[in-house]
Parts: sequence; C-alpha cells; structure tokens
Amino acid sequence: MARWTKPDLPEGPLKVLNDELHALHKRARYPSLRKLQEVIGKAVFSHTKIHEAFTKPVLPSSGVVELVVSELAKMARPPIDDIEAEVDRLLALWYAAHGDPPEAAPGNASGRAEDPVDDLSPTRSTKRESERESQVRAATAIVYQTLVELKRLRPEPNHEWDLYLRAAGEEQLAAVEAELGPRDEEGSKVWQGEWERLIQQLEVQTLAIDDTALRERIKDAREFMEWHTEIFRVLRWPESKTRRTAARYAMESIEASRDGDPLPEPSKEYCEMRGVSDLMDELDAERS
Repeated sequence: MARWTKPDLPEGPLKVLNDELHALHKRARYPSLRKLQEVIGKAVFSHTKIHEAFTKPVLPSSGVVELVVSELAKMARPPIDDIEAEVDRLLALWYAAHGDPPEAAPGNASGRAEDPVDDLSPTRSTKRESERESQVRAATAIVYQTLVELKRLRPEPNHEWDLYLRAAGEEQLAAVEAELGPRDEEGSKVWQGEWERLIQQLEVQTLAIDDTALRERIKDAREFMEWHTEIFRVLRWPESKTRRTAARYAMESIEASRDGDPLPEPSKEYCEMRGVSDLMDELDAERS
C-alpha cells in the first residue's frame, strides 16, 4: 500500500482539498499510481499529474480532481453510495481553493456585485481564458475516459454464435447450436445494459465539448457504434470490431485536439464503416 506524502500547506481551502484527497485515497485502500492511471486511462493524464495532485503544494486541475475522485470513490470501502455526490463535494472544495464558488458561471450567477467596466482587462481576460481552457480539457478528458471504457468492454457474449449463424445460414441453426451450445441470453442482457449505459453516457458528455469539429467526430463515432447491426450485416464485422474502430478514431481525434494538432484522417476501417452508413442513407432515401 502506497501512502503518499502530504505537501506542507498552510491552513486554508487548498489544505482542506488535499486532506480530503488523501482521506479518500486511504478509504480506497491506497491504490497505486499504476492502478489509478490504468483505470483513468493512460492517455488521459500522466501518472506524474496524478501524483502531484496529492503531493505538490499547488492546486491540481479540476479535471484531475474529478477523474481521480470518481475512481477512488468506486474503490472505497465501505462503499460510497452516491459517487457523483462525492465528486461534486470534492469539486466544491476545488472551487473554494481556486477562489470562485462553483455557481460563479458566466453571467454572474453567483449574485456578486457587478465588476467595474474594466472587467475585460487583460489580466481578467487571461484568467477567464485559462479557466475556460481547463473546463474544455476536463470535458474532453471525461469523454475520453468513457471511450476507453467502451473500447475495453468485452465482446457481446453471443457474438461468435451470430458469426457462425451468419456464415452457415438459418437452416443450419441446429448445427450451430450443436457446435457452440445454446445462446447466452442472460449474459447478453447484462452486456446490453452496460453497452447502453456507456453509449448514453458518451452522448451526454459530448455535449460539453464546444469544439464543433471534434464534437461532430465523437458523435459520428458513437452513431457507428449504434449501427453495429447494419455493419455486421454488410461487412460481417462483430460488434466489438465496430466499437473499437470507432472508439479508437474518436480517441485519436481528442488526442490531436489536446496537443493542438490537426484532427487525424480516418483509418481504412473507419472509412468502410462510413461506406455502410452512406449505403443505409441511400436505401432510406429510395424507400421514402
């Protein structure tokens, strides 16, 4: 068990936040940096960023706090019933340490007195741009983590069964069942529930990304995942291949955006999925 050294901090909001992070780390039974980085996603934050959130006398980014707290809360014993509430609680401490309450949104929703006309001074403007950049990075980090979870989701329990049946034809149903055994309907139901949860989560989280081009790419990738049945019929790809191809492209797009690089060109496999989508659109147009 790795107990990380607390930084030397004066009494105040930052110390309160750091103490609560360490308390949560203890409640999660001191998971290692390797473990935390693995569950968060190695490409989301480096292990150094995670470690510094606990050991450096500086305010970590809100994105680091949000994802670290979310994962620690899942590991906590005794269990934390409301993980979102725990994340909100620690984010409130982050805002306190940052100097702004969470409700201090654009438009002065906190009810504070209006600032003088020099509100758009270079210093305040730079601060707001920095805060906005942090919010955008946090939003993309959360979406990235959901894509990691989708990519890692196990194959649908009956995917091999369906491939065999597709190749053999309905008339060979008995032979397929003799070869593979009966379909795992209960396992398929559990898998479907997890798949739907992650897809819906991705749809909602993507709304927080204000980069239109990036948001549309993630939306397209999600829709391809939802069209896996049509892609299976045309390309004979198992659902897992469609999902991983789409998730990988969306993740590469986020990585490029985060590094300030042009968004990547789609892979050959991604273009094949897009071809199926175009075909479906043409068929729908003909039917109408």
